[in-house]
Amino acid sequence: MIELKNVRFKYDEDGEDILKGINLKINTGEFISILGKNGSGKSTIAKLLNAQIYPESGQVLIDGQDSKDLDVWELRRKVGMVFQNPDNQIVATVVEEDVAFGPENLGIENPELRQRVDKALETVGMEKFKLHAPHMLSGGQKQRVAIAGVLAMDPDLIVFDEPTSMLDPTGRKEVIDHALKLNKEDKKTVINITHFMNEAVLSDRVIVINEGQVVLSGNPKEVFSQVDKIKEYGLDVPQVSDLAFMLKNKGIDLPDGILTIEELVDSL
Repeated sequence: MIELKNVRFKYDEDGEDILKGINLKINTGEFISILGKNGSGKSTIAKLLNAQIYPESGQVLIDGQDSKDLDVWELRRKVGMVFQNPDNQIVATVVEEDVAFGPENLGIENPELRQRVDKALETVGMEKFKLHAPHMLSGGQKQRVAIAGVLAMDPDLIVFDEPTSMLDPTGRKEVIDHALKLNKEDKKTVINITHFMNEAVLSDRVIVINEGQVVLSGNPKEVFSQVDKIKEYGLDVPQVSDLAFMLKNKGIDLPDGILTIEELVDSL
């Protein structure tokens, strides 16, 4: 569905490359988590996928077409973006009007527009709030409204750019549960850029970016079994994985890739 081929990018003409020859494939229907410390290039990848920026060299291919050759609105029909701060994404004073903003800009008219808005709000469990003012909602509810606004545009792929970093644990769980639902039930391809390892554990594939390059890629067990490497890149691992790693170093025979408390208890 998406392919980055030898993509390089820098923000300043005389500055250092943020992305240094990234090669990456994202398959239809995957739930992918992208990890990396601040400044590694994670959010730059998100902006490239949504045509907020274009590569200095290399290609970003969307269904085989170069992003530079696609009309920007046509591309955003395929790739939607949910940002870190929902207040930066909400533009209207009424929830349903905000959700309608994107599809209206695509030229969608009633009755289809009404159907899209209602379905999107129902999908994220916010249909009862459609006439509310967004600024009166909680952080998790605002983020769900932002997700509904993207869903109303009916993209095939949704990029979540650290959508839970400003939320409390309850809000984070709400958002990730909905991201998983979109992937498993609605068959949307999902990319979640995150700092939270417990979110990455839920992915089909984890990609670790360091200094503008892909340094690790695999399923969660494969990636999080490499504790030393992940810490070398300035990241954490799930607490249970870290505990299992320390126990192994003390001589206890445990398998690699333990991700949950249940797996650790069973192994012990």
